[in-house]
Amino acid sequence: MADSQPPPSRGAPSFDSTLEDIPTPPPRVQGPLLDTTPLEAVPSPPTPLGEPTGTPVIHVEFDPAVLEEGQRWEQERIERRLRGDYERATKQLSELVNDNLDKPFRLNAVTVYGANRTRASFLASVLSPYLPSLPSPSYSTSAPATPSQSLRSILHTSREVDGKLAQFGIFNDIQTTVVKSPSVLAEDDDVDIVVNVKEAGGKRLAFNADVGGDGEATTLAAEAPINGSPFTKAAMTLFMAERNLNHFAACSEVAHGAQLSFRTVSNYGAHELSYLASLRKICDILPLASISIRDQAGSTVKSSLTHTFVRDTRDDLVMARHGSHLKLQQEYAGLGGDVNYLKASGEYSISRTFAPSYSWSLGAKAGGMYTFGQKPSLLVDRFHLGGPTSVRMFKNSALGPKDSGDYLGGDLHWSTGASLVTPLWGKPEWPVKGHFFANAGHIVAFDNATKPYTSALKSLFTQPSVSVGLGLMYKHSSTTFIAPTLRPVLSHRLLHSSPFAMTNPISEIVHKVIPTTSHEGDQPKTEEEPRINPETGLPETKNEKKKREKAEEKERIKAEKEAARLEREAAAKAAKEAADVDYSPDSYGKLPLNQSQERTKTKRAQFKEITAANDGEKVTFRARLQTSRAQGAKMVFLVFRQQSSTIQALVQVEKELVSKKMVNFCEKINPESIVLVEGTVQKPLEEVKSCTVSDAEIKISKIFVESEAPVVLPFTMADASRPADDETGGQVALDTRLDNRVLDLRTITSQAIFQISSGVCNLFREYLNSQGFIEIHTPKLQGAATESGSSVFKVSYFKGNAYLAQSPQLAKQMCIAADMEKVYEIAPVFRAENSYTHRHMTEFMGLDLEMAFDEHYHEVMETIDGMLKSIFSGLKTKYADQIAVINKQYPHEEFTFLDETLVLQYGEAIKILQEAQVMQPNEQGEMVPIGDHDDMNTTTEKALGVLIKEKYKTDYYIIDKFPSELRPFYTMPDPSNPVLSNSYDFFMRGEEILSGAQRVHDAELLESNMKKVGINPEEMKDYVDAFRLGAPPHAGGGIGLERVVMLFLKLGNIRRASLFPRDPKRLNP
Repeated sequence: MADSQPPPSRGAPSFDSTLEDIPTPPPRVQGPLLDTTPLEAVPSPPTPLGEPTGTPVIHVEFDPAVLEEGQRWEQERIERRLRGDYERATKQLSELVNDNLDKPFRLNAVTVYGANRTRASFLASVLSPYLPSLPSPSYSTSAPATPSQSLRSILHTSREVDGKLAQFGIFNDIQTTVVKSPSVLAEDDDVDIVVNVKEAGGKRLAFNADVGGDGEATTLAAEAPINGSPFTKAAMTLFMAERNLNHFAACSEVAHGAQLSFRTVSNYGAHELSYLASLRKICDILPLASISIRDQAGSTVKSSLTHTFVRDTRDDLVMARHGSHLKLQQEYAGLGGDVNYLKASGEYSISRTFAPSYSWSLGAKAGGMYTFGQKPSLLVDRFHLGGPTSVRMFKNSALGPKDSGDYLGGDLHWSTGASLVTPLWGKPEWPVKGHFFANAGHIVAFDNATKPYTSALKSLFTQPSVSVGLGLMYKHSSTTFIAPTLRPVLSHRLLHSSPFAMTNPISEIVHKVIPTTSHEGDQPKTEEEPRINPETGLPETKNEKKKREKAEEKERIKAEKEAARLEREAAAKAAKEAADVDYSPDSYGKLPLNQSQERTKTKRAQFKEITAANDGEKVTFRARLQTSRAQGAKMVFLVFRQQSSTIQALVQVEKELVSKKMVNFCEKINPESIVLVEGTVQKPLEEVKSCTVSDAEIKISKIFVESEAPVVLPFTMADASRPADDETGGQVALDTRLDNRVLDLRTITSQAIFQISSGVCNLFREYLNSQGFIEIHTPKLQGAATESGSSVFKVSYFKGNAYLAQSPQLAKQMCIAADMEKVYEIAPVFRAENSYTHRHMTEFMGLDLEMAFDEHYHEVMETIDGMLKSIFSGLKTKYADQIAVINKQYPHEEFTFLDETLVLQYGEAIKILQEAQVMQPNEQGEMVPIGDHDDMNTTTEKALGVLIKEKYKTDYYIIDKFPSELRPFYTMPDPSNPVLSNSYDFFMRGEEILSGAQRVHDAELLESNMKKVGINPEEMKDYVDAFRLGAPPHAGGGIGLERVVMLFLKLGNIRRASLFPRDPKRLNP
C-alpha cells in the first residue's frame, strides 16, 4: 500500500504545465510598435574596412522604452492564454465530473505514495474500511458484477481518506486523486484512490526544555496511534524536573522518571490511563525551614497508576464565555516504592453568556487522599489550595495547615467560585474586561496516628477561606492577563497547625475569621494573646491590629446581612414550593414490569382510525414516542408513532389536572420509549403536515412509560427517514441500518415496505386460489444437489450429508405427477452463490407455482402473466398510501405495464440490443457485440429494459424461447428448433424476476439430459421414478419476493426489501 515513487499521470489532464509546455511561434520580434519582418529579410550593412569577412554582423537598435513595452505586452499575452486554457480546461473537467456523478464505478484500491517510514500494516488498518468487498471478477463468471458505487460516493470516500490521514498528524501536504485503475485485472469501471503524502518526521519524537519562575523541566516524549485510530494513542515520556517551592515552603523538589500512558478520545471526552515511576527528592532546605519540611528531606520512590477523564467544551481556556469543563482523576500509588495511598479528585466549571459581552461562570473542585499505614502523606503528594486557579487573593498554595512559615498542603480539600466578566464603560469591543469574583475553599490534613479521617471530614466544612473582589482581564491573541483585585471587597482565611508538625507556640495559633462579640454581663475579658501577621511571621503591630479589627467588624455586619438575606430567600422558596404542588402524581411515571398482573380490557385506540370527527372523545393508546419539543416550561409537543401512523400530542400545565412536574417528565422521556397515554382528541389550530393524522391531535391527561429506550440510539428516526437524495443532513448507511435492523424497521418507510411485501404474498395467494391452485409445503432438506453443487449449501445430516433446497422445483413436479394439477408455495429458497450485488442474496422468499396444461406451455405463461398483473394492480389500489410514503424517501417513477403484455422471442430481444450496438464482454474480457445465442449479463439486461421502455412504454415484459444451453436439464426443448427451449423469463424495470419453463416429463429424456450436465440419475432416483409412473405435461416458475418489491418500489438494493437479509457477508441479526 506504500510506495516510494508516485504513479505515472493517468486520467484527467494536469493543469500544472509550465511555460515550456506551450507551443512557441517562430522566433521574431512582435509588438505594436516594432517591425515584424524576419531578421533574415533585413539587408545587411556593409562590412567596415579592416574587419574580417564571413558571417554578417547585424546591428539592431531598439528604443529601450519601446522594447520594455513590447516585452510587457508579450508577457501579458502569454498569461492571458495560460489563464484562458486553464479556465477552459477547469470548466470542462467540472462539467465532466458533474455529468458523471451518479455513473457506477467500483473502488479497486487505495494507494499511498511517500509514506516510506510508515508501516504498511498501519496504513492497511486505517484504509481497509474504505475498500468495499468486491464480487468475483468477470473473468471467473459468465457475467461481470455490477458496480455498487458511484463517482459521487468515491469522491466522498477520497475526501474521508484525506481527512482520516490528516487526523494522525504524521503526514504533511496530503493530496488525493481518483484515477482509472491500472491493474491488469481491473475492469472498465474500476478506479483507484491515489494519495501523495509527505511524512512529518519530527513529530513522532518530541524534546522539550521549559524554564519558568518556579523551576525547569526537560522531557523526551514519543507518541504513536493504536489500532489505526487517530483518537487512541500510546505515549512514552522520560522527564527530569526541578521545582522551586519557596513561594509556600522553604525547599525545592527534584524529580526524575518515566511515564507510559494510553489516551483515547470520544464524543464524550478523553480518557487517559498512565503508569508513573519516579524518584523524587526534597532538597535545598532553607535555614528558616520548619521541622515538618526538614523531616521530609531526602529521596522517595513513587510507582503509581492514574486514570484521568476530561471533557472540555469551553470556547476559551481562561476567559470562557460558553461551555463547560469536567476533569476526574483517580490515582493509586503503591505498586512498589516508598508511598502507598489512594487519591481522587474532580473539578467542574460551566460558563454562559447572558447578555451581549456579559458572561458568568461557576466552578468547583474537591479531592481526597487516603494513606495506607501509619506514615503521614508527603508534601509533594498532598493537595495544595490558594492562588488564581482555586481561591483568588491568596498566594499560591498558601492555605491550609502550616508549620512556621511553611504551608504543608492537606489530604482533603474543596473550593468553589463564581465569576462575572463585563465590558468596561460600555465598550464591548475593548480587550480589557471587568472581572467580579467570589471564591471559597478549605483544606485539611489528617494523620492515621493522631487525627482520624472522620475527624478531618468534620472539620473540612467549617470556617472556609473566602475572597470576594473585582479586577481586570485583558485578552490578547496569545495570552490572557488577569490583574489582581483592584479593590478587595472581602478576604479572610484560616491558619491551621499541621497535625504532623513539631509542637511550638507559633504553629498552634488559630486565627478565627469572625470572632464572637462580648456583651455586658458576660464573663470578664481576658488579655488577648498577640496574633501573628501571616505575611511577616511576626506579632502584628497596633496599626495592623486596628485594620484587622475594622475589617472583621465589617465582615461580621456583612455576614449578618447575608444570613438575613438567605433566611428571606429560603422563606420565599418554601412558599413557592408550597404553591407549586404536584397535583398530578398519579397521572405520570414509569410503570412496573408487565408480568400479566391484571387485565382491565380497556379499549386501545389506533391512530389510523382517529380523525377530526372524533373531536372531544377520550382515548387510551400505546405508542412509541418519536420526538418531543418543549414550548417554554409549561407546554410540550410530542409526536407518537404506531407502525406507519403518527399523531401529534401536547401536554400543558392545567390547574388541578396537569402539574409542572408532569410537563417536565414528558419533556425528558427518551425518544423511542413505549408509552401508555390517556387523552382527549381535539382539532389542531392548523393542519399538522408532519404527521399522518393531520386533522386531529391528542391533549394528554395521563402518560406512563411502559418500556424505556436508551438515551443514545445508533441513529435517530429523523436521519433514518431522510430522503435518499437529501444532502442537507446525515444519511444512515445501509450497513448501519442492517446492523441495527430492529431500530431501522420502526421507520414508517420500512413499515410501508413490509406491508407491501405482505400484500404481494396475499395477492399471489388470492389470484392462484381463484384459479383452482392449492398451497403446498415442500421440504427444504434434500438428499442430492438438484442443479450444481457449487450453488447448493451442504449441511451435516446425522452420519451423512444433506443439501438446502435451491427451489421447490422437484417437489412441485412430483406433486403434478401425483395429479394435484395446480400447486403453489411461499417458502424460503437457498442459493450458495458468492455474489455480493444489489439484487442477490443467499436466502430469499420464493413464490413458486407449477401447473399441468392441456395443449401448450403458453397456458402456464399466460396464467403467470395474469397473476403478476393482478399483483401490480392490487398494489396500486390497495397500498397507494404506503407507496406514497416510500416515494418520499426513495423517489421513483410509477411502475407501468400494458393491458396486453409485451412478449418477445429471445432472438427479437437480441436484435434490439444489436441494433442499439450494445456491447458486453466475452470470455477474454473484451467488449464485443452480443451474439444471437449469448447469455445476457445484468448490464445488458438493464440496457434492454431502457430500450423497451423507450420503444414500448412499459416496465414489464416477457422474453420467450431461450437457447437450451442457457437453461437447466429439466427444461423441455423446442420441438421445431432443438437449439431453443420452451422457457421464458419475466422482467421488471430491465431485471429478471421469474424464470420458468415447460418441464421434461418423460423419464428417458430426463435421464439423458441429466447425464449431459454431469448428474448421476441414481442420485435423484425418486424424482425420475415419479415420471416413470406417468406425468402430464406441465410448466411453472419461481419468483423472488424481495426482488419484486425492490423493483416495483425502485429501492435500489434488495436488502431494503428483506426483513433480515442474508448474503455472503451477513448472517446477523
